[in-house]
Amino acid sequence: MKRVFVVSPYGGEKDNQDLAARFCHAVLDAHLVVGEKVAIYAPHLIYPWFLSDKSRVERKVAMAMARSFMEVCDEVYVLELLTGIPAHHNTILTPGMIDDIEYAKKLGKRVVTFHRIEDVEV
Repeated sequence: MKRVFVVSPYGGEKDNQDLAARFCHAVLDAHLVVGEKVAIYAPHLIYPWFLSDKSRVERKVAMAMARSFMEVCDEVYVLELLTGIPAHHNTILTPGMIDDIEYAKKLGKRVVTFHRIEDVEV
């Protein structure tokens, strides 16, 4: 079973929680369509239930736990949304997402980036 670590905008916003959940669902559906079993790990949907992002200590604990899971994942899927605003990068990448992507690359993980949920395919 392929293990996929999911990175998407969060920041504690309800809209971002819904977006992350839809992204996870799209990843699961894409794998099922091709008959591939997949285990999805989205720490930003799990840890806020019992750890506070406002606590520096709890955030540090959450990041360490998430990284330990990333180390055993096969791939990292990133939802890097296009903003539609011509700017420096024209996408939404939070500091936490940037840290996750850099760590995944350091580990030599395959990082797959999607700009829209509708584009998810395997």
